[in-house]
Amino acid sequence: LCQLFRMPAFYLLALPNLLRGCSTGVMAMAAILGAHTLGLSTEATAAASAVTTAGRVAGSILYMFFARRRIRTRNACAFGSLLMLISAPLMLAGRIYPLFLVMLFLANVGILIVNDAVPVMVTEFLPYDVVGRYTALRMSLTTGGSAFASFLLGKLAGSVSPVLLLSFAGTLQALSGAVYWWFSKRHDKTPIQS
Repeated sequence: LCQLFRMPAFYLLALPNLLRGCSTGVMAMAAILGAHTLGLSTEATAAASAVTTAGRVAGSILYMFFARRRIRTRNACAFGSLLMLISAPLMLAGRIYPLFLVMLFLANVGILIVNDAVPVMVTEFLPYDVVGRYTALRMSLTTGGSAFASFLLGKLAGSVSPVLLLSFAGTLQALSGAVYWWFSKRHDKTPIQS
């Protein structure tokens, strides 16, 4: 375990993993924020939940397309992070329900691309014999960040602008994705695919 803590892949990516978790925690509450801010009916809230799921399915399919086209994993992660950075703050801009659904869909596409890319990226710069233990630590940080953000969101929901909260989530993921991209570029051991 001490060996893992001394690895650059752990200590340089610990904060990005935590930030990614915090972003995920806020985004998990996006439909609830939308329902509260827009005063949605039960049916409209259910539609937002369905859009969330559809975005996640579309994100996985898009990641498969990227992988099939041999697009570098770090570039796919950067694309997903950028998609979140742009779409998250626009969800509640203008308080327009159709815009909320479109941006919610796009943000969830981005989330799933990142969620699919990060574990693959890890295998590209870590030795095989430590990937399992590393992943357990990485996911502990990410899950802890998600739980913390969800808890904090419950405390801040009435006093902080939902647009600001969603902007913060997009920014956190963009920062996490940028550091992952930088680290992967420096430590990637996979050959360039043509």
